[in-house]
Amino acid sequence: MDPNRPNPKRRNCLNLNMRLLTLAGLVNPGLGNHTKWIPRVVITFFFMFHCAIIINLVLVLQLGISGKRTIAWAEWFQLCFDTLVTFIVFIDFLLYLYRVYPILPEMQRLFDQSDPEIQLKCQINERNMFLFTSIVIIPGAVYCYLIRIVCGIPKGEIQLAYNYEQKANPQKQLPFILWLPVDDTVPPTYYIMLVYNVLFLFVGAIMTFHLLSYLEIISIHFYGYSETIAKSLHQLGTSGTPWSYHLTTSNSNALGEVSSASGERHGKVAFSRSDRDKSPMSVEELRCFEDVKTILKQYQQYLLVRNKFTEAIKVSILIKNSVLNIISTVCLYQLSSVKLQASTYTSFQMVIQYLIIVCITFCISHSSELLDSGNDLVYKSLADNQWYNLRPDIAKLLIPMICVATRPKRFIYFGGTVDISNRSFLAVMRFSYSVFTLLKNVI
Repeated sequence: MDPNRPNPKRRNCLNLNMRLLTLAGLVNPGLGNHTKWIPRVVITFFFMFHCAIIINLVLVLQLGISGKRTIAWAEWFQLCFDTLVTFIVFIDFLLYLYRVYPILPEMQRLFDQSDPEIQLKCQINERNMFLFTSIVIIPGAVYCYLIRIVCGIPKGEIQLAYNYEQKANPQKQLPFILWLPVDDTVPPTYYIMLVYNVLFLFVGAIMTFHLLSYLEIISIHFYGYSETIAKSLHQLGTSGTPWSYHLTTSNSNALGEVSSASGERHGKVAFSRSDRDKSPMSVEELRCFEDVKTILKQYQQYLLVRNKFTEAIKVSILIKNSVLNIISTVCLYQLSSVKLQASTYTSFQMVIQYLIIVCITFCISHSSELLDSGNDLVYKSLADNQWYNLRPDIAKLLIPMICVATRPKRFIYFGGTVDISNRSFLAVMRFSYSVFTLLKNVI
């Protein structure tokens, strides 16, 4: 197979992500009806895990408020962080599964129409994004949770279990602290919960991995399709002058004659605009007309699919942006309250967690900017196009496309009140630092 052309046997978008989700049992593309129960079982177990974490948090908070248990701020933060991030991941994945996943085949068919060279470039960028996400997620999962499963959790965090006094071996407490009606530190319950913790870490890491990367990957392919449309428009305007309107000598002789000794031209020498519009098209002009119609259909299809995708991720983006803003602020404050010499492990864990939150927030903003950049490519190609060489009635077809391309195509909701962009990302970072400074001066 030619390495410079896309592989037709693989899906053109989210290929590696879908393999991971299938491996974790979260989706079953291409499998039979007898395996449809697998994602439901996995999600049900994940939901039970999430509920057990929330119940444990509520019970421990009640003990802390009543003064029956004294827990350090760092341990409180870790428990709340785990619960809140688990909530975001679970809700976000459900929204993806029931709102975005059904329109993936439609997006796939759209991206399959991209130029082969652009498809190959998009697949390379998708693999690069996959590697970047791996570098972010895998070290975080290993350092923050897998080591804690093997080596145990710090002594201060053992008290985060609401009934740790009643456990036979509290030093064997697993890192994901759950509310359970039985003691999970003695066999065989301990080994069952150990497998459950590893499974939860594996599935949760894949969920987080996918949710961190899929927006960026889909935006990369939307950008590639916009580049394909821009390339078609550029070829339309620069592929020659058979569609241009200039009078050749033969046309002039057919429409008017040059006579008399003074060299005056008699008869018609030029068309009026209405005459040009009504004149029959040549073969080249008919070909140009069909090319313009094809480009308009492609752009209309692109807008339709992009609008469906934007609406499908609306709730997900609004929830993540609001919650991630709070988490980033609290993470920044927590980092300032931990001394590196006193607790190196805790410090590095909080640094990794904060960097992951920043990466997720930035990926959302950058995905929005990618969509807008693709729209800018189409607008620039329209502006640079030699449309003035086209027949007037053909050039008029591009007017609606020009009007639509002038509008921003970012993730914009509520009439522009929520505009996801790099500017909003910087605003969030500045706001987090401002709140952090306020908390440091007040508390």
